Amino acid sequence: MFEQAFRNIDDVLRKEAGCTTELDYTEQTSWLLFLKYLDALEQDRAMEAALEGKRHAFILDPPYRWESCAAPKGSDGKLDHNAAMIGRVSGGNLVLAPAHREYSLQELVAVFTPNSRHRETDWVAPVGNESW
Repeated sequence: MFEQAFRNIDDVLRKEAGCTTELDYTEQTSWLLFLKYLDALEQDRAMEAALEGKRHAFILDPPYRWESCAAPKGSDGKLDHNAAMIGRVSGGNLVLAPAHREYSLQELVAVFTPNSRHRETDWVAPVGNESW
């Protein structure tokens, strides 16, 4: 069960988040697991504090929490894949970047090879009043 879930996460990170090596997507997977764990822990502590009539100080600011960063919801209450972020540590700082980046037309066309370009296909000659 978990093995397939991790394969799915790795596939998404490798294909869509620009992770090119096992180290890249292992780092991202670890970050997501940590963030989810921390979120569950913080929610439990916040609930305990509320039951005791106390305030709970969250460790992470709202933009960096699970609900805002890794699993943001749209106005329909469903996961908003376009707003999801991935995190990495750079120079001792946490850097967040969109999980799904936008590609330019130039980047998309650059991946075409001569083998991926096909000639025009002529299906059949016009039969009725079609105009080509």
